Amino acid sequence: MSNLAISAPPASSPAADAEMQPRIEQGADPQAVNRAFDAIDAVFAASPNPELTRQGLRGYVDMVADAKTTPAAAIEALTTEHDIHLEEWDTSTLDPKLRDGLLAHYLQTNTGERILVVPAGQDPAVRLAAVRTLLAHQGVTA
Repeated sequence: MSNLAISAPPASSPAADAEMQPRIEQGADPQAVNRAFDAIDAVFAASPNPELTRQGLRGYVDMVADAKTTPAAAIEALTTEHDIHLEEWDTSTLDPKLRDGLLAHYLQTNTGERILVVPAGQDPAVRLAAVRTLLAHQGVTA
């Protein structure tokens, strides 16, 4: 059985801004780009392996910049592709420190069932960034 949880507050990064500037110049929605990088920065801040995190989020950045799909659709495709059950939890009863910092939790049971727990009502961009990082860390995705 393995599990991993990522939690961190969103933060802005000058490196992220510089990395996305060419995409904005090519017509990507600046607000979507900002939301994407806020989510990515939050995941990077909590990552035990930033390079693995970068690899796991590369597709997410391209998806946001190219506006090919929504984050919610990308999560659905990813969980379907890897036979992962997505569970939304009401986190309102958790201690505020946990409630405000929980981005996602991945669990693979000893029977092989894969479960991904995310806070109910979570921003889809934040959710997708956390999901990609968790799954990449667990070796579920490339």
